[in-house]
Amino acid sequence: MFHLGKMTGLEDGSMALRFDKVEMAIFEKYIMNVEVIEEAYTSNILKRAEILFSEMTTKEKHNLQERILMGLPGIVNDLTIPVFKIMIAQYDNLSHSDLKRNLSYFLKEVIPVCEENDMTMGIHPGDPPIDIMGLPRIIKSEQDLEDLVNFVDSPANGITFCTGALGANPDNNLPKMIRMFGDRIHFIHLRNVRLENKGSFFEDNHLEGSTDMYEVVKAIIEVETRRGLHLPMRSDHGHQMLDDLKDINVYSGYSAIGRLRGLAELRVLALGIIKVNYRNF
Repeated sequence: MFHLGKMTGLEDGSMALRFDKVEMAIFEKYIMNVEVIEEAYTSNILKRAEILFSEMTTKEKHNLQERILMGLPGIVNDLTIPVFKIMIAQYDNLSHSDLKRNLSYFLKEVIPVCEENDMTMGIHPGDPPIDIMGLPRIIKSEQDLEDLVNFVDSPANGITFCTGALGANPDNNLPKMIRMFGDRIHFIHLRNVRLENKGSFFEDNHLEGSTDMYEVVKAIIEVETRRGLHLPMRSDHGHQMLDDLKDINVYSGYSAIGRLRGLAELRVLALGIIKVNYRNF
């Protein structure tokens, strides 16, 4: 998830994924030629998008198109704008409420089967947590998670709690949400984003960024202690750095070195919290 946008260079020489809301508006309104959802962009962003698009060269427009099309999850290399427009046209006239009703119907059919087979489901939040390309995102806030768990009151109906996706919504209080929905969290993605003005953001170091990762990990350990188990977790994404910068087949967010660095930092953070709060050494 969160592939839309471009890579940005950081002070230490590494590369990170960045979501630029103005460029996303350009793609939607001027390249896709779709009617943008009013709630998704402010008038200021749309004005900046109009000005920037008028100043872009043909090559710059093509590069923006390629970055976004190639960043869509599960997309093949030869995706074109006409084909993509046909794909998303299937969702024309579907609202947030429509999609939530569809999700509720799906879960009511599937969760009983999961229970019979000792399986759990964990939905990933919309990433980024805003409406894009005319498509409503239906899991992006505390209220959305509340709706989700109430669709089917079962431990099998759960959450993949992604701190990157949910953390890109400045209204979300992640530690509170972890404690609130702790019994329904089945998988955790730990990623940190740095929020910028006007809705743009980039992937920061795991222990930096706009999310207080100490409080997040502390809340996770409280839930694990209460439930008496270790929740599966991954250090989600990572900067492209060191030798991975030389490999043309390695992309920011998916480089081995950056993810291992994040994993090491998160493991040390978790160990420190456990030693201070839960064990006598």
